[in-house]
Amino acid sequence: MKNALQNHPCFNPEAKHRYGRIHLPVAPRCNVQCNFCNRKFDCVNESGPGITSVVLKPREAIRYCADVLGRRPEIKVLGIAGPGDPFANPDQTLETLHLAKERFPDVILCLSTNGLALPAYIDEIHALGVRSVTLTVNSFVPRTVASIYSWIRINGEIQSGTDAANALIKSQSRAIRLLVERSITVKVNTVVIPGVNEEEIASIAQKLALYGVSLFNPIPMKPARGAHFSYINEPSASLMSKIKSEAARHIQIMPHCYRCRADSVGLLGEAMTTEMFDDIKSYSHADGQKKQNNNKKIAVATSNGHMVDLMIGETKQFAIYEVRDESYRLDDFRKATDPDCGERRWTRSNNVN
Repeated sequence: MKNALQNHPCFNPEAKHRYGRIHLPVAPRCNVQCNFCNRKFDCVNESGPGITSVVLKPREAIRYCADVLGRRPEIKVLGIAGPGDPFANPDQTLETLHLAKERFPDVILCLSTNGLALPAYIDEIHALGVRSVTLTVNSFVPRTVASIYSWIRINGEIQSGTDAANALIKSQSRAIRLLVERSITVKVNTVVIPGVNEEEIASIAQKLALYGVSLFNPIPMKPARGAHFSYINEPSASLMSKIKSEAARHIQIMPHCYRCRADSVGLLGEAMTTEMFDDIKSYSHADGQKKQNNNKKIAVATSNGHMVDLMIGETKQFAIYEVRDESYRLDDFRKATDPDCGERRWTRSNNVN
């Protein structure tokens, strides 16, 4: 364990009861679509990566962070973990890190990313003093990767299949190498998906150890409503125990992951309260002034979640997107009623359960 990370609760289990972290949700867009992910916003009862109450602009995030650090001196880590991918939002991510380095020079800076676009920004994050990066690597086998991701955005173009999978694997491997070369500590998360990649976890651990990764964190997939893999059950505790035991033969395992939200604050495992949600939301409007909610929702007829490729009469379900601040965020999936309902088809609705 590097001395710089002794106070980082993710890298030092002994620190998790004494030191906390704050995640600044400044990166809404993502450059991949995981088949186990359905990112939701403004949900107090949800917990996990990709979940946040609000998206902040960089200067809003820094004002919010300054307030929290003034009240919570036990917080030693500032991270950016989404709710999308930091490097699918490089301007927001880098501006936030620049401001944080200037305002909070003693705080540990860290990032969580899929690694696809990280190599282009490696020198800048190194110069900014980012001390640790968590990558999500779910497989090194192209066929498996292609089954886990519905699409991958490469150089602005949506791609899928094994060619896209190979590109992601190449970028992730290069990202790890570049980080290790610059003495930035690397932790890798792998989402364990029964029937998809569960047999590959030990070999992933072995390869990561050869790459110089410091910590490995296999985490169980939790089915997300509306996601493509929502039909797959969460891996059992016994399976996760077996997987971690096999992986531990090759690399150090993180034993205390709490699947943090993109707007988490406080000690690991500390529940978000209504007061915390109200606190962060109050910083999402310039000068603390509330904006009128003019958000709109649109329904998209899509078979795969990234292309409008169905006629309205063909689709069996609609992807519901909310338009916020000139961006589009997936909000829900809703079943279309049966075509044989006649005119009643468009006056009835069935939410996906």
